[in-house]
Amino acid sequence: MTLAALEAYGALADFGLPEGEFDADGSFRHTYRLWLVSSGWPIARPADPHYRGFVEIQRKPRREGKGIQLAVRQSVFQQTPGLADTVAQIECGEDALTTVQSWRLVHKVSDSHGKAVPEARTVQSGTVGPKAIATSQGNYGMETPRSPSRPVTSNWSLFDAVQRLPRRESPPLEFDMLEDLDLLKPSQRLTYRGEQEHVLDGKPVRLHRWQHVGRAILPHDYYLDGQGRLLVALGGLRAYILDPGVCELHKQCLATMAGRTS
Repeated sequence: MTLAALEAYGALADFGLPEGEFDADGSFRHTYRLWLVSSGWPIARPADPHYRGFVEIQRKPRREGKGIQLAVRQSVFQQTPGLADTVAQIECGEDALTTVQSWRLVHKVSDSHGKAVPEARTVQSGTVGPKAIATSQGNYGMETPRSPSRPVTSNWSLFDAVQRLPRRESPPLEFDMLEDLDLLKPSQRLTYRGEQEHVLDGKPVRLHRWQHVGRAILPHDYYLDGQGRLLVALGGLRAYILDPGVCELHKQCLATMAGRTS
């Protein structure tokens, strides 16, 4: 998936450029619409079968010292039909990659009418140590060895990290990644790829591009405006598009899904 392909699909037709100043080192909340190439079953939003949900990332610097707190909320429509919701609190380092220090995550699944599926609910916590990642879920715990030479971040943390990195040519950043704070993907690399011009909201805009490649992942590209604000992230068959109004749209989709499966 490329930004040009996303434009060709019409996924950016109603995109509005954000206004106002942006401070990547401050407190903010960004919400992204999840767009998928595969149309699947348009049970939730017949007008746009590519819509799949949203992810919201709220960033707060720690009051008591250096570090960052990320609050993640993700809601994704399922084919069954139903909904998968994830809420995570992540304690991170205030460094180049917003590295993960510890987290707590709750994942639940509900049917098309919003009724929770108890068997699918999980609660997980974890910490990243010098040599291993310790996770616990209920009475079960485990440790995953990690390379002490590479920092550990997460896919959600990278949404924050790319906004603070210097937008100029520099050596690639190497790291390991906890995908959805669950699966460790080693040997990842983040590289600045320069500026590109695209038409967004009817205006030519210069966008900065970061590219993420590595073992066991498809390449991901992050497009930022001149202030460092992340506008679009692309990876595989999905895109995350900055959309402050997507939560209201999501509520409408939930109502549509419930009505169509009554």
